[in-house]
Amino acid sequence: MEDGHAAFADVHSAAKTAFDSLLIPNGFKRTADWIDADERGHTGREYARETVRVRLDWDGRGAWLDVRLAHVRGGRRRRILGWEDLETIVAGVPSRVRPLTDAEQMARVERLVALAGEVLELRADRGPSPSTPADRPAGA
Repeated sequence: MEDGHAAFADVHSAAKTAFDSLLIPNGFKRTADWIDADERGHTGREYARETVRVRLDWDGRGAWLDVRLAHVRGGRRRRILGWEDLETIVAGVPSRVRPLTDAEQMARVERLVALAGEVLELRADRGPSPSTPADRPAGA
């Protein structure tokens, strides 16, 4: 069981690194990180740029990553207008939550990063991919 939790933590860490590599060079700032210390292991990260918000939600119990986008109404009283699931924006329906292997999890992270880049019309950073840790050269 310990190994499974470590693998899920690695996927979640890879997702945060991959989204940092896409969003931060494109003007987003990290605005929140959270870890719920309950048995589910729910954690997340939120980014903001002007009137756009991006949220990563990691459900540790189901080992599932969701990416949600929101727009903020400008003016003196800024307000989030509602979160939308990234996959629903692109495909019309969210992905079905199901158990994934580590390789499938990493492929899902890469797919979600690519979708976010397309939907938000961002340029991709040539930094490390989710499967290549930032502290290890790509050829190592």
